[in-house]
Amino acid sequence: MASLKDIADRVGISKAAVSRILNGKGSFSRDTIYKVEKAARELNYTLPSMAAEENNNSANTIGLIVPLSHVPYFGVLSSRIEAAAYDYGYGLLLCSSAYEHLNSEEFAAWLRRHRVSGLIVGVMLNHPAELTDLGLPVVSAGLEIAPEIPSVSADNLSMGRIAARHLLSRGCKNLLYISNSNSGLKNDHRYRGFYQELEKNQLVAWPTILADDHNDSRAIKEMITEMLMDHPEADGIFAESQTLALECVRTLQDLGYRIPEEIKVIGCGSPYFGSYAVPRLTILEENTDLIAKKTVSLLADLIEGGHPTNDHLTVPVSLQINQTT
Repeated sequence: MASLKDIADRVGISKAAVSRILNGKGSFSRDTIYKVEKAARELNYTLPSMAAEENNNSANTIGLIVPLSHVPYFGVLSSRIEAAAYDYGYGLLLCSSAYEHLNSEEFAAWLRRHRVSGLIVGVMLNHPAELTDLGLPVVSAGLEIAPEIPSVSADNLSMGRIAARHLLSRGCKNLLYISNSNSGLKNDHRYRGFYQELEKNQLVAWPTILADDHNDSRAIKEMITEMLMDHPEADGIFAESQTLALECVRTLQDLGYRIPEEIKVIGCGSPYFGSYAVPRLTILEENTDLIAKKTVSLLADLIEGGHPTNDHLTVPVSLQINQTT
């Protein structure tokens, strides 16, 4: 007898999505619904009664932990995850404050009270193993937080390589890399890709990691200024985030640099707010929509009986060339 997995494999979507569609839940395109129903008929799949599958006491809420930050990227990511969760019939509960202010036992109790059935994490954590002790499926979005926790992220290694190639193609030879990642350069795939590509061309990048107060705009500007004063010969900057790249542009303008004539800047991020910068920023775009959909799909499969997995999925990126290079 055919299974949900058989249908999912034929259509090319997750098992959880197939279950939702066949039981009339969620919000999917007509084309996807048609393909699932067609595959079910062709495979002679027998739909269990909804009464047998539906547990009225089951939790239908996904928790999301993102940084308590002014950075607009996390607002975009959260809204895309909420939209994807809705498609799967789940509500979304923002857990950032609770996670930051409660100890692990209190946080677990808080999740139970709010009937959270799985967690998505969009922030680097000091002790990610604590999440695996909660007894809930956990998936990280946008970054890898631990080998044992499944993740969906942009292809960060390729981001670094493409950034290096683009800056080299623009004639840059003295390159800077700047990051506010608290995971350090060793775990920074964007820096690794950047470094590896430059190494092929017998070049190096001077890296700068911001201090712990990297949410303070004034402190960021001071550190960028110091970086530029230490490397007056720099003609290109790769910033590991879009927000940080914009801070570099503003600081360079204040210091009288001509962009891109004297120095070029490239960042990484979502296309949703890149057009608001003046000059418009050249960025490596991550597909935030696809990251959100794949993250929710992976978590929904785990919630609804899927086997544990330590998959680390990557989503392709694209280069958007604008006025800063």
